[in-house]
Amino acid sequence: MDISRRRFIANTLGLAGVGAIGGSVVGDQLAMAAALKDRYFIFCYFPAAWDVLLTLDPRDPEVFRDDRKKETRIEPGYHLMPEGFQDLVQGPNGTIWGPYIGDFANIADRATVVRGLSMDTLTHEVGRRRFITGKPPSGLQARGSSVATMLAAQYGTDRPIPNLASGHETYNVDMERSATGVSVGSVNDLVRALKPVEGGPAPLERRQIQEMLDTFRACEANEISPALASAYGFQSSARELVGAGLWSSFDFTSDRPEMRAIRDFYRIPNGDMRSPEARAAMAVTAITSDISRCVSISASVSLDTHADEWLDEQGPRQMAGLDIVARIVRDLESRPYRDTDETWLDRTVIVGYSDFSRTPLLNGRSGRDHWLGNSCFLIGAGIKKGAVIGASSDIGMAPQSMDLTTGELDPSGEVVKPEHILRALCVDMGLDDDRVTDLRVEPFTAVLEG
Repeated sequence: MDISRRRFIANTLGLAGVGAIGGSVVGDQLAMAAALKDRYFIFCYFPAAWDVLLTLDPRDPEVFRDDRKKETRIEPGYHLMPEGFQDLVQGPNGTIWGPYIGDFANIADRATVVRGLSMDTLTHEVGRRRFITGKPPSGLQARGSSVATMLAAQYGTDRPIPNLASGHETYNVDMERSATGVSVGSVNDLVRALKPVEGGPAPLERRQIQEMLDTFRACEANEISPALASAYGFQSSARELVGAGLWSSFDFTSDRPEMRAIRDFYRIPNGDMRSPEARAAMAVTAITSDISRCVSISASVSLDTHADEWLDEQGPRQMAGLDIVARIVRDLESRPYRDTDETWLDRTVIVGYSDFSRTPLLNGRSGRDHWLGNSCFLIGAGIKKGAVIGASSDIGMAPQSMDLTTGELDPSGEVVKPEHILRALCVDMGLDDDRVTDLRVEPFTAVLEG
């Protein structure tokens, strides 16, 4: 989806004009933002449902054998994998992972993985949008704003593009316009939107046009128009944003040494600015360059493997996405956070999720269908390190109830859903009042440090 400059400005730069908002609202917003912990957020979406048996929630094939699958209703299928991917993987901290966990196993000591989630759905749009908004959709339609939009709104307009998304849905139902996600199909779309247009009117013509606009603006009727006052604020903000030269931070195709280093580190394939690798580089650049507070990306290509493509595509594609997350982690922890002893990883929360998981049994087409269970991972600021919390059942991999404080399995506890986790992130950043987020659940504080 290509993004035009007009749409970019119209949909995104709305609030830049603080003058367009009442002073009391601005004061309240600034006071709330000052009370929040200094947090940044990267949401990594794995499209179309991952098979967690291959990565985040494996099973011992010696126990869950084919001759027991009618009993356990779980079929790992590792013996069907190509050579080199038939065994489970033990990470540095001793945790056992699926055969396609890839480099994620080496950074899992910085992460918390939650197993045994419930999505309450087998429909892609519903699962995806529930994790994006923290609310069950109405039919297929997202209900409420994206959590990234809500978070960006709480921190205010302290960043040029508070909320950025690529290959990821974003919604703004009732939040300030400045928090609306800038949705770009590729990194090049973002560059085109931020880069000054070459050519255009000659200097004399440009000056004459501006004088005409200034004369129109000075008209008494126009001065008292709220709509025009807002439009002038947008115009001023757009000029500032385009004039700030932000586009050069994302010019990954450039021959500049720093851009070559980014391409090499993220292994951007053939300069493909629509690739998950390019989006990951964009996310870290936007955060660490103080351009964005929240960034949401697709971290992998589609994982929709219902037939025998499951054997060749699900594992490698999922592993490629998890490898990308590992690069994001290493990049953030290699960068000092301002003039402190912390790194950018100490201030950034990474959330990895998918629509739901895939059936624990292979279907008649040698693939896996939709399953209401799920797993997710969290990494970074305020998150426990090296933890695996919860579990799916050993019969059919069903979600199980947990104690929201300890994460221990507890029949009298609650089945954890995306909104429990998202609520915990809000509480940790200092947003205790659920009237702001309206998630209507208790926080799953088991994922948090301390």
